Amino acid sequence: MSVLDVKQEIRQGDRLIPAADGQSLPAFFMMRKPEQPLAGTIIDTTSDLREFSSWDIVVLNKGQQDGLKAGYMFSISRQSPTVVDSSRGPVYMSDASKYQKIMGGIDGDRIEMPKEQIGELMVFKVAERTSFAIVTGTKKPIRVGDMIGDL
Repeated sequence: MSVLDVKQEIRQGDRLIPAADGQSLPAFFMMRKPEQPLAGTIIDTTSDLREFSSWDIVVLNKGQQDGLKAGYMFSISRQSPTVVDSSRGPVYMSDASKYQKIMGGIDGDRIEMPKEQIGELMVFKVAERTSFAIVTGTKKPIRVGDMIGDL
């Protein structure tokens, strides 16, 4: 193999895959919302980092069988932690001590918080059951396990 042209730095650990006829990516994408509501999860990333940001590539658990198409835009969200309205004021359940967790948590009313939108992504390559997307913007670092949904 010989490298004839590059768009960015080639690093150790980068993978080389054959491009089958008709499988190369288009030069541009028509960015649009999906025709039907669709929810999924980020299941992997092409980097070995724990958190990632804009312009990183992620793998989704949705593909052609789910009606996914290149160019579809999605929001990225994460479930906010549960809050307990305790006698000492609001406390995150994740901040409970080991003792409190063993004894059943923190006393008080549990308040389930909504999902928090933390970024957006665009699908650019779709396989039967998975797809690749590029993170186009973030408010917080993105992680494997974050959810995708309608913008």
